[in-house]
Amino acid sequence: MSGAEEARRQLDKAKMDLIRLISSNKDDDLRVIALWRANGDLGETSVIKKAYEDLKTHKKFECFAWIKLVRPVNPTEYLRSILRQFYANSLQGTTMEAQDLRWMEMTKENDLVGEFRRFVSTKSYLIVLKDIHTIEEWDCVKVFFLNYKKGSRIIVSTEQVEVASLCVRQQTAAADHKQLHMDQALYAFYDKVFFFLSKYTLTSATLSSESTNAVIINNNI
Repeated sequence: MSGAEEARRQLDKAKMDLIRLISSNKDDDLRVIALWRANGDLGETSVIKKAYEDLKTHKKFECFAWIKLVRPVNPTEYLRSILRQFYANSLQGTTMEAQDLRWMEMTKENDLVGEFRRFVSTKSYLIVLKDIHTIEEWDCVKVFFLNYKKGSRIIVSTEQVEVASLCVRQQTAAADHKQLHMDQALYAFYDKVFFFLSKYTLTSATLSSESTNAVIINNNI
C-alpha cells in the first residue's frame, strides 16, 4: 500500500471513529464532544469536516451549522450565523426562505434567542464550533444550548487541551490530568451527559456528575 493510500485509509478510519462517537449514544440528551489535536493542527477540512459532511449528506440530524468563532465574541452575530445555516438547511427551496432570512438579519438578540429556542425545541441539530481558544469563550456561547431531548450534538474544536476537557466536564469537578505523548494525535473528549440548562432560563445550569472521558480518534493523521 502506498503512502497516499495509507493516509486516505487512516483519514477514513478517523472519520468513521468520529461519526460513531457522535452517534454512539441512543438517548435523546444534548451532548458535546471536544476535539483537540496534539500538534495544534486540528485539520477540520479532513477528519472533522468529512464526518460533518457525511452526517449532513445522510441527514442524521435535522439541522446543521459549521461556525468559526469571530473575536471579539459577539453573541448576537454568533446566534444569527447558526440560525442562518439552520434556515438554509430546513427552508431551502421554499417560499419562506428569503422572507425568513431577511427577518433574521434585522432581528435583535432577545428575539433571536427566542427564535433559536423555538427552532431547536422540535428539531435535532449538529453544530461544529471551530477554534474555541478559551473556556471563557465557550461559557459565552454555551448558554444558548438548551437540552430539548432531541439527541442533538455539539462538536467543539480547540488547540487547548484544557479547554477541550473543561468544555465537557462538570465545572465543580477536579480536573483530570492526562499525559498525552503521541504526536499528531486527534483526541476526543466527551462526557456521558452534557450540561442541562433549564428550558425557561439562560442563567442557571446543572451539570452531570459523570466523569470526562478521552479517546484517541487517530494517531497517524
